[in-house]
Amino acid sequence: MKYLICISILLFSTHLLGKETSIKVLQSQIDKRIKKSKVKASDLGLHIMASKNGKSEVVFALNSDKKFIPASLTKVPTALAAYNYLGGQHKFTTSLESEGAVIKGSLQGNLYLVGGGDPTFTSESMWSLVNEFKRENIHTIERDIIVDDTYFDFIRYDKFRDPVRKDRAYDAPIGAMSFNWNSVNIFIRPTTVGREAQVRPDPISSYFKVINKTKTVKGSRHKLKVSRIASDIPGDFPFETIIVSGTIGERAKEYVSYKSITRPDLWSGYNLKQFLEERGIKVLGKVKTGKRPQRTTVRASFVSATLYSSIKSMNKFSNNFVAEMLIKNIAAKYKQPASMDYGLSKVNSFLQKNGFKKENYNYENASGLTRKNLFRPVDFTNMLMQSKKDNFTFPEFLTTLPISATDGTLKTRMTKLKSAQKVRAKTGMLNGVVGLAGFLHNKDTTYTFTFIFNGQPNKLKNARDLFDYISAELSK
Repeated sequence: MKYLICISILLFSTHLLGKETSIKVLQSQIDKRIKKSKVKASDLGLHIMASKNGKSEVVFALNSDKKFIPASLTKVPTALAAYNYLGGQHKFTTSLESEGAVIKGSLQGNLYLVGGGDPTFTSESMWSLVNEFKRENIHTIERDIIVDDTYFDFIRYDKFRDPVRKDRAYDAPIGAMSFNWNSVNIFIRPTTVGREAQVRPDPISSYFKVINKTKTVKGSRHKLKVSRIASDIPGDFPFETIIVSGTIGERAKEYVSYKSITRPDLWSGYNLKQFLEERGIKVLGKVKTGKRPQRTTVRASFVSATLYSSIKSMNKFSNNFVAEMLIKNIAAKYKQPASMDYGLSKVNSFLQKNGFKKENYNYENASGLTRKNLFRPVDFTNMLMQSKKDNFTFPEFLTTLPISATDGTLKTRMTKLKSAQKVRAKTGMLNGVVGLAGFLHNKDTTYTFTFIFNGQPNKLKNARDLFDYISAELSK
């Protein structure tokens, strides 16, 4: 009997020793990776938890209780708060409504395009909306298209974004009636040597004009510049000018540039007009902004997919526009017109109810396109751990995250490492900031982690590679 007891104690001790040894080996390997990376340890914030058989423990931590700029990792609390306040089955509705009678197929009054805050209202959505309107058998709009954008306030840019406006798509404005992420694609193809290149915007709209100053040359390279200039003259039309200049080689592949627009309401309205006219519906009036009357007739509506679709769009490709749209939708549930400040206050309430202390973090911007946001890696990892307890929303949330070597912002990362296709995580990137936070499942263990680097811009690649290699260590 004593022999059996001794054997049991020995086996139990060996199990504990083996577990302790494996953790020490992992810690040693991560330490070696950090030293090899030439990234200062003081610039890193790391926190890793391992979960197995219902139990969790910290397996590595470095500066995990220090506050770091998270960049686009911020979209994780934005997503979780959106699920909390709006619910996973939440949908967004955009409608076409009218006043006035329809006489022999002619609408005598205005047509109202009413925005419901849909972050993913695209050309396909507009096509569906107009297709339904076509079945109303209206072939002429006698008066104006009026865009009702009043579900949100008219503050188009978050105050913590860079105050200098960019014409890049990542700096798109927000509005309750938005279209194609409030950006336009400019496609450029070579023609024959000596002639202008082919320049085509998508979608095509009279909202802007395009000036083509390009030239097709010999070879396969291009030196192109695409700029977008918004008019600052009240009432001026068109509202924006896109100038394409430079050269493109006759054997060059098609080049595409993505540009933001400045007036979401009018941008949506002019695209509606274009879609109507393509379906043979004439618009005799102008495109204006305003508010629908109390009594209108709903002629058509487009209901979006569930909230999951918006969060997936935000997380997979780190879409700043969607993040800020979601915050205003949270606000709109409680107070209209929705304001960014009120939406942010609701997210802060959500974080504090989930264990965040005011003195340990700063959440000022929904997308992370700011240096004002601050989080501790330990709190961030704990938030991810907490998210796993919601059996209803967690499976959906998990599938919104990029997969290593597969899709989204992780498509080209870890392709030759053991962590390929094992990591589901949100990425973050700003000048001097790199982040990676999410989950990795290996055999019978799930790792929940937060990796953040705040340091010199010339070490960004080193830090990103370090995080990939640490993920590979967890995959062994």
